[in-house]
Amino acid sequence: MREAKPCGQNVVKRMKRKYRCRVRSPETIQRTKQIRRSKANARERRRMHNLNEALEKLRRTLPQLPDEPKLTKIETLRMANNYIYALKQILRNGQEEDEAVTGAHFGATTTCDIIRKQPEST
Repeated sequence: MREAKPCGQNVVKRMKRKYRCRVRSPETIQRTKQIRRSKANARERRRMHNLNEALEKLRRTLPQLPDEPKLTKIETLRMANNYIYALKQILRNGQEEDEAVTGAHFGATTTCDIIRKQPEST
């Protein structure tokens, strides 16, 4: 806190703060660490659960043959990227049927083949 003296000099008064030093037992410290770790683990489980739900929803959206095994996470993302690319190609060409794009541009026979054959750099 600063106060001005009548003679024009500034004097700084410092107020002492009293801090209470908490003395914690080793058991309390350990319990606190366990609680924090449990909360962090719960947050991570929730995050992974949400991520897996989103990937599963994406898998259901993508075209897939009935006898194909479940796609891995990275395969799902790559397939989604390729599927979006194929759909953009269909829209660009102004064609409503994917067979025209399949035969003319990719030499594939199904939409799934189009998706799998797309370059991953796009």
